[in-house]
Amino acid sequence: MGSKTLALWIHGKMKEDEDSGDFNSASPPPGPPLENLMLRTPTADMRWIMASMLQKDGHEAVEIIKKKMTKVDEVVIVNQNDMVTQDYKSNRIRVFVDEEGRVSKVPKIG
Repeated sequence: MGSKTLALWIHGKMKEDEDSGDFNSASPPPGPPLENLMLRTPTADMRWIMASMLQKDGHEAVEIIKKKMTKVDEVVIVNQNDMVTQDYKSNRIRVFVDEEGRVSKVPKIG
């Protein structure tokens, strides 16, 4: 299974969870509590949260990230075609959105 095929499969499974109406039933893998996370090394919980943002409204994704990842100081929406600086900030997450304002890439720390 190629990486694009796998990404589409994961997105489909996450959509099924979302469509079930019970977001809490789609639990992330076990890991440390979110409030104790160090942002430099993304954990399975953090990667799951980020991946679950695909195709959500950008502003909704920002609110979810701020709520679930309290150690993040800066969550910014960036157009997927805009240039960004290459500096790395461990307390910043960029949410890339398409022309419709939907998250087009998995948000990344930095």
